[in-house]
Amino acid sequence: MAPGRGRAQTDGEPVTTSMTGFGAAEGAVPLSDGKTAGWRWELKGVNGKSLDVKMRMPSGLETIEPTFRAMITTSVGRGTIHTSLQLDRAQDEAQLVVDETALGTVLNAINQISDKIPCDPPRPDTILGLKGILTAAEKAQSEEDKAALEAGLLAGLSDAIEAFSLSRKAEGSQLAAVLDDQLAKMTALTEKAKSLAGTALTHHLEQIRGKIRDLIGDGIPDERTEQEAVMMAVKSDIREELDRLDGHLAQAREYLSAGGVIGRQLDFLAQELGREVNTLTSKAWTLEIKRIGLDLKLLVDQFREQVQNIE
Repeated sequence: MAPGRGRAQTDGEPVTTSMTGFGAAEGAVPLSDGKTAGWRWELKGVNGKSLDVKMRMPSGLETIEPTFRAMITTSVGRGTIHTSLQLDRAQDEAQLVVDETALGTVLNAINQISDKIPCDPPRPDTILGLKGILTAAEKAQSEEDKAALEAGLLAGLSDAIEAFSLSRKAEGSQLAAVLDDQLAKMTALTEKAKSLAGTALTHHLEQIRGKIRDLIGDGIPDERTEQEAVMMAVKSDIREELDRLDGHLAQAREYLSAGGVIGRQLDFLAQELGREVNTLTSKAWTLEIKRIGLDLKLLVDQFREQVQNIE
């Protein structure tokens, strides 16, 4: 077998992998009659909720197709993988033979028509031109050639899978850098909101006290006024949301550092980040904190969109 193109080496370390990618390998297998059978594998990956391997292969390889499929499923964690094999089997010119069964059916039909309708019989070349009358008799493949071809295709698929994996890891590395940058920006905004939360809460409490006095006057004891003001201020406190945001952001960074099949985990964290940001924004009592919440919401949406590409 000629060496397949597309082979490369990896260090085996866990990395963030994209679900999209492309890998190919091609080569040829020498046959016992001195000719060769050329082959080309192609793998294309797109996003998917689970692992789905779709294969398009020439006929005659049904017995080994499960082995091909198993090689792919053990190398890929998630995504839709479109796999195609092009096979050029070099053979002697096929001998044309008459399909006696099909010819008999046609002749019987002609006789039935002739009995009912007076007509000239069709010419032999017209009958031979009918679909299915002439068939190509392919030369039977020897067991030796069959074994050599299967071995060559297995090695070629291994090369294509490795090239495919490298492609996904290269794109995954770029995605990881984008996600890491988005996490850094979200962390900075969270810290900024923390720095404002304490002083803003005190200011907000004073505003609530003033509004209660404006609406009700001095008829309610100061103790009751203070109690109501504190209760309203607590409902507007965003420090718990900020703490949970910190925890989700830290967990996301850990997943990115660990690598591997982390797409589902990151997607879950993106949902949790979205919930906390929505709550924070709705509870924000100052314009500055509300703007931080809107900026965080935009980053979370961008983060979740990129996460959809991660294996």
